[in-house]
Amino acid sequence: MPAPYQRASDGRLISGVFDLETNVRGAAEIRERVHFTGFIEEQSYKAREFAQVTRFLANVNLFSADEEILEAIDKWSLQPAAVLNAPR
Repeated sequence: MPAPYQRASDGRLISGVFDLETNVRGAAEIRERVHFTGFIEEQSYKAREFAQVTRFLANVNLFSADEEILEAIDKWSLQPAAVLNAPR
């Protein structure tokens, strides 16, 4: 996760479900099956703003290269789609 989006609790970085060290129930299954998770930063609640306010996090365990992440997210119907951990 890029530094501006990292969060800590009690001095430790909060890991996400895609992190191999996260061992909560279901995390391993999600790492095997879910390619992206999306976060919505909606503040104005305007019509048709969903694509502009959604930020995705790619499951890097399922992609072998950054190009694969970009190819996959380009198939998302609501563009533009921003992926926090992929180059653009």
